[in-house]
This record gives sequence, structure tokens and C-alpha cells, in this order.
Amino acid sequence: MEEKGSGPRPKNDEILALTIRYQTKGNEVIFNSDTLTNGMPINAFYRDQLTKGEEGNVGEGIHMLQKGDKMICKIPAKKLLGDDFTQLSKAHKLEEETPIYVHLHLQDIIDRETFNKQQQEKHNEMLEKRKQQDKIQLPKDLQAIQTYLAAHKIKALSTPSGLHYSIVKPGQGAHPIAGQIVHVNYIGKTLEGQIVDTSFPELAKAHHIYNEKRNYGPLIFKVGEEQIIPGLTEGVQLTRKGGKTRLFIPSTLAFRNMELDNIKPHSNLVFDIELVEIEG
Repeated sequence: MEEKGSGPRPKNDEILALTIRYQTKGNEVIFNSDTLTNGMPINAFYRDQLTKGEEGNVGEGIHMLQKGDKMICKIPAKKLLGDDFTQLSKAHKLEEETPIYVHLHLQDIIDRETFNKQQQEKHNEMLEKRKQQDKIQLPKDLQAIQTYLAAHKIKALSTPSGLHYSIVKPGQGAHPIAGQIVHVNYIGKTLEGQIVDTSFPELAKAHHIYNEKRNYGPLIFKVGEEQIIPGLTEGVQLTRKGGKTRLFIPSTLAFRNMELDNIKPHSNLVFDIELVEIEG
């Protein structure tokens, strides 16, 4: 025990606020939870009983903690890192039995009701912050989209959210509604014409964005759930089965200020979609 705390031991189903750091005998850091959370503790649900694989590992060390405790556990690299051992062993020159020193600090114990309330408050704060950011960004996005439409002599309709669209092929039947599952083929690109994603494997190969680990074919998702970008969810609901629609999506309905492999922050996107199937 590095430092003994004075708080209680956790009870089943409570949430632990922990910091965790893995480092070698030479103080080379292999993992640090602080780098993932900007210095905030990570949260883990506490269970009274150890599960398979926790004996002699980090899980057993956590079960020994009370609030305020700081503990150092020594665990062989292969046992600690599991499936990540092969990759990390090369980067950090580890053998299977190389001792890794695991630093644990149980900062707080939170009951489920308080935790849920805190999470909801954080979510509401995030939504309000995003709303204010979108209020500033959307006019810039709309100007860029309107300039693009004018330059390409494209006539498009718009929705209150800022989504612009044109019906390429009308399709038949009703539009999908929230709760239904849809199958959608798509080609996504930037306003500059760079294809960034598609459901068609040959097109992905041609534009050097093919991913061997994914299954190509129609994208399947439930309308109304936060599984995909909002602009695509809204655009699908403007399309009938068998129909094709071209969507001009402002960044506020796409990836906002995120930077992805081939998408810059605040990128406005053009998606060509085909609604192949509607379930339910």
C-alpha cells in the first residue's frame, strides 16, 4: 500500500472513481488513465465477487481498495496486458514475465443515483455548449453550401435544421419514421469532391479508403437513434423506398469540430443515398 485512505470500502453496484497507471521498473509509462480523461478519474462499476481473469490482476487489486487508498501492484506483462501484449511488447520491449507496476488510486465512491444525476448534468452541459457552438457555426456552413450549390447550378430544398437536399429518384411508398430499421447505400464526400466513406467496396478501393476489417454493403440502422450523423438520419426520412437523394450536410449535422482520418474539422459533406429497404 503506497498510501492508506480513511474512507469506506465500496459496496456492490456503486461506482468507483479511479486513476490507473501502468509503468515499468524503469518508470516508462505504458498506460495512464489521466491522458484519456484530461486528468479526470475513470468510472468503474464495483462488483462484490471477482470475475474470471481478475484473480492476480488489476481487478483483484481494485477489490482491496477503500476510498482514498493508493496502491501499487506488480503484475507480469502478459497477464496484465492480455490481447494487447503483442503490440505493446514491441513498443516497450517487454517479455511475458516482465513486471509491470500498476498504480491505483481510489479517489471516490459514488452511489448509482448520484452518478446518474451527475452524468445527466454533464450531458445537459455538453448539449448546451454544442447548441451555442452550432449557433455560431451554422451560418458559416450554410454560406459554404449555398456557394457550392450556386457554383454547380444545383437546385435544392432545405429544412429548418440547415440540411439541403435534392431528390434524384423519387422512390415509392411512405417515408421511414423513427423506430424503423433502414438499409441505405451511400457515397459521402466533402464539398471539394474527396470521397470520405461509402458502402460500395470497389469505390472505396478506387479512392484508397478501403477497410478490410469492415463489412461493405448497405448501412443498416434504426431511425431516430444516435447511431449515425444527424444529417444522414434526417435525409433518410426525406427519402422513399427505392429512392435516391443527394444531401448537402452542414458540419453542425455531421462531425462538427472533430478531426477524423480524412475529414477536417467543420467539414460540410455531400451524401448520395439510396434507401434500399425499410423494416417494420
